[in-house]
Order: sequence, then structure tokens, then C-alpha cells
Amino acid sequence: MTTGLQLDPGELDQRVTIREQVETSDGAGGTTVTWQDWGIRWMKVRTMSGERRYAAAQTDYPRDTEFTMRRDAGVTEDMALVWNGEAFGIGFIEDHGPRAPYMRIEARSGDKQDALS
Repeated sequence: MTTGLQLDPGELDQRVTIREQVETSDGAGGTTVTWQDWGIRWMKVRTMSGERRYAAAQTDYPRDTEFTMRRDAGVTEDMALVWNGEAFGIGFIEDHGPRAPYMRIEARSGDKQDALS
């Protein structure tokens, strides 16, 4: 029995960097927030169709790009994806649980641009 999303592993043909925000002490009693690489994964990347993009735009966080990767429970909506020099804010993660081989991430291009630095 299969669980969750199914695809040919050969479709995971794009290298995508996953970045997370990290707070570090600034030495004066405060903190500085920076982005650091959390991991690099092979993913399938595709822009969402007009119909799916329209449906996503009706939510609080419109999405325009879909990333599919091997399941990793450590990936959260607070992270950012960097692909082809552009940052994507994660809006939704479709995760079918620990037995599912893949998870799908809906993201918005141009969001979280500070993740590029």
C-alpha cells in the first residue's frame, strides 16, 4: 500500500537550499537574526497552474511555486527555500506522515528575500 504523494525519483532534478533563521548574541545584550543553510535537497520544482494559483491566492498566504522533496519532518513553514538565486517563503507543507516517501511544499516567490544574504 502506498502512502501520500507518488512520483518518479528522477523528477527530483533541482538542487534547492533550505535556510532557517538563527538568533545570535550581538555582544551587547541583544540578538541578531540571520539566515543559515539548514540543508540542500534534490526537489521537483514547478510553477502552480492558473487554477491552483487562484485557489492559493484566496488564502492568507498566496503561493505560486510547488516543491516536492523526499519527506523530512525537520522542514517547517518558518524556513525559506532558495532556488535559482531566488528566495521562496514556505506557505504550506503537505506531509502525509512518517511512512510517506515525499512531501509537497507550496511557496511564494520573492518572499523572504533576506534569506539570500
